[in-house]
Amino acid sequence: MTTKVPDYEPEPMAPGLIVGCVLAGAFIAGVMAWSQWGPAAEQQWDDSEEAHIQSGLEFPPLDIDKRQLENARQAHYDDPDLHLIEDEIDTLLSIFRQANLTQFPSHSPESPDDAGELEQRLTFLADDIILVSGVRGFQLVGEPIFDQCLRGLDELLRAVQNGDIPISQAIEDPPARHFSAYRENCGNFLPFLYERNLVSTDGEWTQPAAPKLIDILQRYRWADLIRSRFPVHYQLSPYELEVFFRWRIEAETAFPLTQRRQFLEQAKPYLSTDYDLSLAEARLEAADRDPDEALEVFDQLIEEEPDNQLYQAIRQTAQRQARLSDP
Repeated sequence: MTTKVPDYEPEPMAPGLIVGCVLAGAFIAGVMAWSQWGPAAEQQWDDSEEAHIQSGLEFPPLDIDKRQLENARQAHYDDPDLHLIEDEIDTLLSIFRQANLTQFPSHSPESPDDAGELEQRLTFLADDIILVSGVRGFQLVGEPIFDQCLRGLDELLRAVQNGDIPISQAIEDPPARHFSAYRENCGNFLPFLYERNLVSTDGEWTQPAAPKLIDILQRYRWADLIRSRFPVHYQLSPYELEVFFRWRIEAETAFPLTQRRQFLEQAKPYLSTDYDLSLAEARLEAADRDPDEALEVFDQLIEEEPDNQLYQAIRQTAQRQARLSDP
C-alpha cells in the first residue's frame, strides 16, 4: 500500500520581509554603482607630499631626518683604532686650529702664522693619518673640531641674541678672550653662514635644519684636507651629500638662481632615486617668472605627466598664491 505524500505549499512571505529584501538589493546595487561611477576618494598625502603642496611654486623648507642621518653615517664611516696615532692626531688638530686663527685680524705684535705653510703641514699630516684611519675613518679624527665648533658658534650667537656683541663684530672679529672655542674650531665661519642666510642679523637660525646642516658643512670642509687624493663625494655618506646638494639647489636666498640651476645638474649623480628632478627643474624654471608664466611652467609639467596628482595639487596651490599676490 502506497502512502500519498501531500503536496508542499510554501507559506506566503510576509510583506515586511519582501520590502526588506528589495531595499537590501537596492542598497548593494547603489554601493556598486557609487564605487564605479561616484567621485574618487580624497587623496591622502604623506608629510613630504603635503609640504610640497603647501609650498606651491617654491621649495619646501629643508628637512634633515636625524635618524636617517645617523644611520647613514653608521653605514658609511669606519671606526678605526686610532690609539697608535694619538700624537699625530693631536698635532693635526692643533695645526688646524692655528690655521683657523689666521682667518681673523692679528692683535699680536708678533708676525702672524703663514696660512699657506700651515695648509701644507695639514696636507702632509692628513696623508700620514689616513694610512691608519682609512678614508672613511678620517671623519672620526675631526669630530672634536666639529663638536667644539658647534658649541663655540652657539656661544657666539647667544651673545648676539643677548645684545652683548653686535652681529658686525661677531662676523668680523669676535673677542678672543670670550670666543676662543669659536675662533679656533670654526675659523671665521659666521660670515659664510650670514651670507648664505642661515643666520639672521639677530643671531638666530633662519631655519630649523641649520645646526644639522652646519655639521655637514663642517665635515665637507674637513674632507677637503685630503681632497687631492680622495674626492669629497667619496668621503661623505650618500645622505649627507644629498642634503648638501639639496640645500644648494633649494635655498632661494643662499645662492643666485643661475648657480642653483648649475648645482642641480652637478648634483644629479648624488641625489636619491626618489628625488623629483622634474619638479625641481620646474620650480627653478618658474623662479624668475611672473605668476602667470610660472603657472604655465607647471601646466607644461602636468601635460607631460597628466596622471601625477601631486603636480596638479601643487599647481592648484600655486594658483591660489598667485591670486592672493594680485593687487
